[in-house]
Amino acid sequence: MGFLVAPVWWWSGATGLGLLQGLVGGAFGIGGSSIGTPLLRLLLGTPPLVALGTPLPLTVPTAAAGTVIYHRHGMVNWRAVRWTVPLATPAAAAGAVCTRWAPVDLVMLLVATAMLLSAAQLWRSAAALTCSAVRGGGTWHGAPVWLLVAMGAGVGFVSGLLANAGGFLLVPLYVWMLGARVRQAAATSLACAPFIALPGLVVHGMLGHIDPILALQMGIGSVVGSLLGARLSLRFERWRLRQPFAVLLLAFGLYFAVRVAGRGA
Repeated sequence: MGFLVAPVWWWSGATGLGLLQGLVGGAFGIGGSSIGTPLLRLLLGTPPLVALGTPLPLTVPTAAAGTVIYHRHGMVNWRAVRWTVPLATPAAAAGAVCTRWAPVDLVMLLVATAMLLSAAQLWRSAAALTCSAVRGGGTWHGAPVWLLVAMGAGVGFVSGLLANAGGFLLVPLYVWMLGARVRQAAATSLACAPFIALPGLVVHGMLGHIDPILALQMGIGSVVGSLLGARLSLRFERWRLRQPFAVLLLAFGLYFAVRVAGRGA
């Protein structure tokens, strides 16, 4: 759909989806195909692989904007970023290349699975926020380099395949394996996101999986949403919004999975 001829409702819908994706990404460290792809498929009827790749360009500016907010509050573990990223970057490119041969329905089901994992992560993080231990332990700040590198490689490959920035995997890994505080994990994952997203963005773009006009329309709302989400995240501990949102995300993920399984991608 052309830039100048797109109707107002299309602009409003695409911008609204970008705002929602940025809000969720900034607040919970979840973004990319985990949120954008199902919304594009179900609400705008975007072709499967275009719906997969188009949300990816939004990840870079929204993650950068959210990282600035978290960094100012001292919540980003830059050592973890430094050792997560090196293998995550080429692994993400390799994963993106694999979409050339992966069945579309399988990829869409994996996207639905990513949503369900994200819902589980949010539910567990809500429980973690009620615990008295509010600081990441020594393991978090001194995690073995080999473990961070291995995590980055695995997360990078899956993220490239699903046109994702890896938050749905990195956040629970940082929390469960390295003892990070939930919001520290989300902040650090967000700082890794541009480095994981960029190679996937390039490959998916070369494969024709990104609609630049639609990405621009979504991008209008995404940066604002990310800034707002990062700020709101600092208050979610009091608001107890994580578990209700986890239930909503779970229901949406199950619905999307049923739609894909029942009628194809």
